[in-house]
Amino acid sequence: MRSATQILSLCYTSAPEGVHVNVIIGGLANGKIMFWSSWDLSEVCELSCPTEECNPVLSLAVSSCSTKLYAGYSNQQVVTWVKPETGDEETGDYVLVPPPNTLHHSPQLSDKAAQSTTSVLKYF
Repeated sequence: MRSATQILSLCYTSAPEGVHVNVIIGGLANGKIMFWSSWDLSEVCELSCPTEECNPVLSLAVSSCSTKLYAGYSNQQVVTWVKPETGDEETGDYVLVPPPNTLHHSPQLSDKAAQSTTSVLKYF
């Protein structure tokens, strides 16, 4: 497992083996979140910064059912990424959940983040 950017935080999913492939999730100094397969440590995908200003990801947590990813950034912002139920356990995208005060449109959310909210994760 390698990253060109410093890894500041890590977490591991705990989905049932044999049904899903668990991943290692890393929070990077450049504000991105990387996913690596726990089988061979290959890069699975990345999520872009949720705002125009990319702050380092200092902490990560995954819900017990691996449907929510929480990221804590150095600017004291906590962001929730949610994997919507698609009916197909093998596919699904993490989607950025905007903060309650920005439900319609937020200039804080970058166009890059909006595009990256459809990063496909076929592992869990």
